[in-house]
Amino acid sequence: MIDDAYFLPPDVEYSINRSFDERYGYRTKSMLVIPMKDHRDEVIGVLQLINRKRNFEMVLATPADVEEQVVPFSKRTVELVTALAGQAAVAIENSQLYERIEQMFEGFVKAAVHAIEQRDPTTFGHSGRVANMTIGLAEVVHHRTNGRHPWGNVGVAYAPPKLDAAEQAALDQGVYRAREDASAVRYMRRFYEPRGRTRSKVITVHALDDGLVIPENEDKYREAFEAAGRSNQLVQLFTSKGGHCGFISEIFPAVGALTDWVEKGKKPSTASVETACPTCSFTVARPGEFGLKVIERRQRGLPVTALVCSAEVGDCPTGAVCSLERHHCR
Repeated sequence: MIDDAYFLPPDVEYSINRSFDERYGYRTKSMLVIPMKDHRDEVIGVLQLINRKRNFEMVLATPADVEEQVVPFSKRTVELVTALAGQAAVAIENSQLYERIEQMFEGFVKAAVHAIEQRDPTTFGHSGRVANMTIGLAEVVHHRTNGRHPWGNVGVAYAPPKLDAAEQAALDQGVYRAREDASAVRYMRRFYEPRGRTRSKVITVHALDDGLVIPENEDKYREAFEAAGRSNQLVQLFTSKGGHCGFISEIFPAVGALTDWVEKGKKPSTASVETACPTCSFTVARPGEFGLKVIERRQRGLPVTALVCSAEVGDCPTGAVCSLERHHCR
């Protein structure tokens, strides 16, 4: 506690830097500096109070005001600020603890991913690359939509089937909610949503046990080609196993089939790629309806008539129906 910072005792080990006062015409006089200590009694910060005033509402506009209104800090003030410094130290220490826990968890996840990817040199590093590309894509979208939300989840119920009712309710209650912005929705639809309007021949390969990008997405992708009148340019292949990216051996015959389709006009099928790779896990299958997993909702900036459909459950928002002539909702 210092009564006047400009007149310090000659035997103290500290001094005052008057450059701020001189630059802005201020006058630092009484000062109270309390250390913030953690549970090990180590200083992790300080609380500093300057110029205690006689009158709280008085504005210290000139050095003369300081001389008249500023008084030394009282013993009671020291006690209050010391208690506040203790609470602030606890808050800072807790924050640092949470940060260290997050860093430890992140380190554990990275170590686990690294160990798993060591099993397959072909896909080694895939998880890191996907994470980096995902963050990069999110940053691009955030920039080009001016920070507005291209998706909204207000009114969406999050209810994973493997959780009980109480767990589902807790999860649903804790989800961050945002309402979509019309201009951002239009941007995403224009530049990122598949329309099926292509003259290229397309082959997709999807594992039925993919828990990251559910195979039901292929159902909605097929509807886009149907709506565009390009169904003959799409072949969808499925594997019985492989998860999200563990079916590398199936990719090679699929690429060969696509090459033959483009160069020789031989449209592939599940049977033809199975013949080319008897040991592969291709299977004749069709995933469930996308609407059973994700029900279409009305969104600002997205007309209902822009949604593709094939008269399946959940294809169109509540109150809309599917026109099979156009494969669009109305």
